[in-house]
Amino acid sequence: MTFKVIYARSVKKDIDNIHSKYARKIKSEIEKLKNLPEGIDIKKLQ
Repeated sequence: MTFKVIYARSVKKDIDNIHSKYARKIKSEIEKLKNLPEGIDIKKLQ
């Protein structure tokens, strides 16, 4: 197994261990970002 695979697995484990409330919040924020139309000005949203 390469270092990258081991590292990726440990990172995934850390992410899985994050409190599920925060994990859900982060996932929903990522989904919102994915659903934004192309070329939108992100600074306007802040």
